[in-house]
Amino acid sequence: MLFRKINMNLNNNKHRKRRRGQGTTDVAETTFQIEMEVKAIRGRPHWQLVWRGYSVASSYQNGSHATSIVNVSDQNNFPSLNFSKVKSYSAESTSPLF
Repeated sequence: MLFRKINMNLNNNKHRKRRRGQGTTDVAETTFQIEMEVKAIRGRPHWQLVWRGYSVASSYQNGSHATSIVNVSDQNNFPSLNFSKVKSYSAESTSPLF
C-alpha cells in the first residue's frame, strides 16, 4: 500500500511570526509505504495480516529527500491482525459497534 500526502500550505515567507506550538514546514510531500502479507494459520479457519515493511519518505522544498525505515519485527508495536470469515451480518445496528 502506498499513501501520499502533499502539503498544499507551504509557507514561502520564513520570517513570519510563529505561534507557540505551530511552526512552518518545508516538507512538500510525504510518502508512506506499507508492506503486509496475508497468511493462513495452521489448523485454524482464520487468516493473518502480517507486517513486512514500513517506510516514510519525505521530499523537501529545497529538493532534498529523506527516507526513514521503521523496524516492524517488534510484535508489541506491530502485531499481526487476525481475521476470519463473517457468516452473517446486518446493515443496521441497534447499539454502537466497538
